[in-house]
Amino acid sequence: LVNFLESVTSVTLPDYKQWEVKRIDVSKIFIFRNKEICKKIVDNLKNAYYTRRKPRIYDTSVMFSGSTTTVKLYWKGPEFKKHDYKRLVKYINREIDLNWNKENHDLIMHKLALLKMEYDNILEKAYRIIRFECEIKAKKLKDIFKKEVVFVSDLDDKILHKISDDEL
Repeated sequence: LVNFLESVTSVTLPDYKQWEVKRIDVSKIFIFRNKEICKKIVDNLKNAYYTRRKPRIYDTSVMFSGSTTTVKLYWKGPEFKKHDYKRLVKYINREIDLNWNKENHDLIMHKLALLKMEYDNILEKAYRIIRFECEIKAKKLKDIFKKEVVFVSDLDDKILHKISDDEL
């Protein structure tokens, strides 16, 4: 990523280990047998109580914001369908329109149909996923690492995952 950004911007970036960290997200993905389980989990989470935090409740997600961390739980399927899947299908439909009269029409249509099937498979899997995110804010990072400025080189995965696990 660093090399890509440097090549695109023609700017030499400092060593990424010296980048300042303002927040970091730690996530966990839970995959279930069917989407009905995910729906029940999300519906039950809408009744959850989190000490000293007011929940923000949406159709398929729940968020608990605090001063040092924010906990987010959401159902991946509806989110993927609403944003990514919709754009991907729009792309396929545009490609079909652009290639309708081309010489290799049958091959292009076959490849686009296979691509659509793959997107449908991804969507089906996304409907069986609940994602948990723990956003660890600068205030918490400064506290746990005992520094006014926290750099990438200061981060410790075990500590970050412990915070995330404690929040869940």
